[in-house]
Amino acid sequence: MDKKANRQRNIGKYFCVNELENKIIEKRMQEANLTNFGDFVRKSCLDKKIYTVDFSSLKEIMSTIAQANLEVNRIGNNLNQIAKYLNESEQNQTRELLNEYQKEIQSLDQKLRNMLKKITEG
Repeated sequence: MDKKANRQRNIGKYFCVNELENKIIEKRMQEANLTNFGDFVRKSCLDKKIYTVDFSSLKEIMSTIAQANLEVNRIGNNLNQIAKYLNESEQNQTRELLNEYQKEIQSLDQKLRNMLKKITEG
């Protein structure tokens, strides 16, 4: 009768490694107090959870952050222009300039809220 037919584990899995990988495997086998490679591989593969990370939304988040950064820079430029204008001008158009500034702040706030919502929702 064939030896493999009576085995509990009759499906073979094979792979190749280089010298460095082999040394790492041997070191980990020693650390785990295992001398049988098959036992080591089964423990390594079956007892450990494999985690995968999806970074597809990272590009969108980075784009949103870059856009928010651009908006903050624009607001800073506008503030400088408002300050310069108020310092140089004898006319007082402060209310109009501040309303424009407030609209930009609200727009930035909405973009940042949308970004945070996307981040927290995953």
